[in-house]
Amino acid sequence: MRSCVLFLSLFLAGALLWAAGQAMPAAANQADLAALFAPPTPAEMDSVRSDWAARQPAVISWTVHTSATILSHPVWIVSQRIDGERHYGAIRFPMAFQSDRLYPVLVYNHKGNYLFLEAELAVLDAALMGDCPAQEFIYVMPSFRGEYILSSYLGTFTSQGAQSRLNYDVDDSMALLADVLARVPQADAARVVTLGVSRGAGVSLLQGARDGRLRRLVDYFGPADMFLPSLRADAEYWVDHGGPPPDAVNDAVLPQVMEIVLPYVDGSTPLAEARQALLQSSPAYFGQTMPPLQIHHGTADEAVPIGHSNSLNAKLGALGDAPPFAYYTYPGGDHNIATLAGSGDRITPFLCDLVPTGLAAALRSQPAPVPAGDSLTYHLLVTNTNAVSLTATITQVMPPSVTPADTLIWQTVIPAGQTWSSAVAVQTAPDYLGTLASQVIVTTREGVTAQVSNETEAVPTVTRLIFLPMMQRP
Repeated sequence: MRSCVLFLSLFLAGALLWAAGQAMPAAANQADLAALFAPPTPAEMDSVRSDWAARQPAVISWTVHTSATILSHPVWIVSQRIDGERHYGAIRFPMAFQSDRLYPVLVYNHKGNYLFLEAELAVLDAALMGDCPAQEFIYVMPSFRGEYILSSYLGTFTSQGAQSRLNYDVDDSMALLADVLARVPQADAARVVTLGVSRGAGVSLLQGARDGRLRRLVDYFGPADMFLPSLRADAEYWVDHGGPPPDAVNDAVLPQVMEIVLPYVDGSTPLAEARQALLQSSPAYFGQTMPPLQIHHGTADEAVPIGHSNSLNAKLGALGDAPPFAYYTYPGGDHNIATLAGSGDRITPFLCDLVPTGLAAALRSQPAPVPAGDSLTYHLLVTNTNAVSLTATITQVMPPSVTPADTLIWQTVIPAGQTWSSAVAVQTAPDYLGTLASQVIVTTREGVTAQVSNETEAVPTVTRLIFLPMMQRP
């Protein structure tokens, strides 16, 4: 009998210890997540800005792969190599495209995990009805790394690289825009806007915070704040139960957050690194460098809950120097543009204010200033359009408004059909306020070995000098 009592006592003690052991990790995890989801600090935001500024991918090898007329619009499928990996994008031109005029540019960042070209354009055109922007804008549409473009007319084109939702998607979108502005003479760099849907709206918001070329931004129900209290509560439930809570099974943002949370909880990702990963996908904290924007969100959206746009709206409203913005909510609207009735009527005039040529000229003649003392980067591309390799001397005369203001000279061999690129880091002078320009001279002396009839034919084409302030917005 004594042995039975002893066994029962040991069993109960063990059961209590087991139960306590099961509860302790949950409490510890919740404490850990409190630190992970604490509001970002100014120092952390500065660290993210520094990381963005340092990300200057090498972009070469522009190629137009195929083209077709799709629903009366000329469409190209193009690619570029970003740090050695091939990335694809699509360009759609206006119906009555004319090669002798400038057009504003709309960067469309797609929803979901791939760009279904015709379907997404049909939805967008149905929302933004009328002659503009469909017939006035050049559309620039990136596929993001590790994903593909699917076109019923042109086929499937898969970009290389590992997927990186939101954070590095922005690099891909910015790189494609840079190449289009460099290689499509009709694309007007003074009139660039972005529109994103769902995941793509998160990309557009982050691009708005980073890319000084943008003049308007439209956010269709994009993820904006990975530090939401509701996301923390759902993450705690996931850690404790091995999956999302019943009321968050349709939340498309939560699984992305858990890709950061779970490695942090198991100790493989340090706290500072995990917090930076969350912050790099949280554009709500970087609104002060965004262009004028519109935010559109349905109240019944389960895929990207409206709390994201509420947070973005609140943080923009709290800024003393916020850009002009408008927040529109749609009672009963879900994760579908078609359920946000009237949104297109608000977006179309917002974007198409940039269409009149008089306004475009005013933007160019009265440029917004670049702050003094900022670190900036000149990007230079020289394409050899000849059928033979050329030895080129490339001279860049820097303006006196930057430091260093030295003349830079490169001597290089550019293979046939290839592009040489360089990036020059400078700072604006302490007393500088304005835009920047520099002179580029390319010369070649190949003689008869170049197999050309005169020196003019042997000179490579300078496609465009790109001045790209990655971090600062005028």
